[in-house]
Amino acid sequence: MAMHAQAHLRAPFPHWGRQLLELTPALPIFFFISGLLVTASFARRSLREYAEARIRRIFPALWLTFFLTVPLLFVAGQITRQTLMEPHFWVWVATQLTVLQVYHPSFFHHFGVGVVNGSLWTIPVEIGFYVTLPVLAWMAGGLRQGKQRFSAIIVSAGVLSCAIYAMLEGNQSLLAKILFVTPIANFWYFAFGIMVFLNFERVMRWLAPLRGYPAGFLYPLLLFVLIRVQLSGMLPEAAVIVVTFPLVVAAILGLAYVAKPLAGVLHGVDLSYSTYLFHMLVVNSLVELGILGWQGVLLTFAVTLTLAFLSWSYVEAPVLHRTSAKSSNGSARS
Repeated sequence: MAMHAQAHLRAPFPHWGRQLLELTPALPIFFFISGLLVTASFARRSLREYAEARIRRIFPALWLTFFLTVPLLFVAGQITRQTLMEPHFWVWVATQLTVLQVYHPSFFHHFGVGVVNGSLWTIPVEIGFYVTLPVLAWMAGGLRQGKQRFSAIIVSAGVLSCAIYAMLEGNQSLLAKILFVTPIANFWYFAFGIMVFLNFERVMRWLAPLRGYPAGFLYPLLLFVLIRVQLSGMLPEAAVIVVTFPLVVAAILGLAYVAKPLAGVLHGVDLSYSTYLFHMLVVNSLVELGILGWQGVLLTFAVTLTLAFLSWSYVEAPVLHRTSAKSSNGSARS
């Protein structure tokens, strides 16, 4: 959100602030955490329960985003009676409500930054991960039963994905652009998360010494920044990310499990997904209104987090809590 707001609203961030944002591998972090948590979800559920849990987590808030987007486009004059007669409009509707959010019709290119909600390209990638995980587990004979075989498959798939990612870096061909928005070039991040789940106790033992230092969980992050700064320009960007990503993983796990627990701060309120969904709608609206600079950035944070809180309170949490209650009742009956 900070990176997109700063870039599109032309806020005068200090040079070091822009560098810090550019150094932060936000997308890889997102895919890694997803690999860790989604695999944990898959391990404790039947395939049907797993699929239902993924659908309930993704689609209610995604559909809410769509139903906020359409009136916004009407008000901005981007949807007219003529637009409604265009077949491409209804193709766009279908893609937004399903799993192909990478489609951007040309008649919306004059709205905001030129793409209505460009962040949503990761939705089909993420859903691709959700489908790939049980397929690979089935190939291994089960997540638990065939753990060694499953680990070998995940490592092999991750290495192949990483190699494809490295080869595509800087390639501007249509095929490269398509592969970049599929699980193929991004699976290796997700695979990191899977492998951490499978070896969680061992990884935690490696990170345990960080407890003995003040703010020890920050050390991997600082080391990542130093190494990345040194390697930038010396190696291709893809190679830099590959080399330094284990330090990012260590920093995330350190913050989550080594630092003093922060879960009580928000009391279970999870604004992450809805913040991701809404922030570019807010940025585009501010661009349309001509509200730029720091004022635009502050409004982006305030409006996005307000919408995210409302989405969590009235859409996401009720749906997820019903899922939890249903699972608990099922366990009690069994």
